[in-house]
Parts: sequence; structure tokens; C-alpha cells
Amino acid sequence: IHTEMFSDGMLPLVDSGVIDNSRKITHTGRTVTSFLLGSQKLYDYVHNNPGVEVLECEYTNAPSVIAKCPQMHAINSCIEVDLT
Repeated sequence: IHTEMFSDGMLPLVDSGVIDNSRKITHTGRTVTSFLLGSQKLYDYVHNNPGVEVLECEYTNAPSVIAKCPQMHAINSCIEVDLT
């Protein structure tokens, strides 16, 4: 995971081993994020977790950094959209 925002929705994937960050070229084995938004469970997971790095947005969102990640998949989500 290399993301601007790390949230609760990713925890089940990490907990089950679906995502382990082992195939990353940079920050191998670690989740990289700029900020967290979620429940106490998320904050407890991240607290003192060496597998999570919280870095500046300028770094996590930099095209030059993202370009170093082969086979990068981008997932953008939303809860609700009003097109009226």
C-alpha cells in the first residue's frame, strides 16, 4: 500500500495477508501513507507499527516516487456522488 490516506477499509486485507507489501520495490514490506482516517482499531494498528510509515504528502503523491513502483494499481473510491 502506497497511499495518501490509510483507512479502515484496508485493515481486513492487511489482517488476512492479502496485502503484505512484499512485492514493493521501495519501502518493501511497509505501508506508506500521509495520514490516517478511521476508527480506534486503525490507530491502534498503526501505533508503533514498524510496518507503517507516515510521510509527507509531497512524497507519497509525487509522480516520480509513484513511477518507481512497477505494476502500480490506483483505486479511487467514494461513498456518495451527487451529480445534480
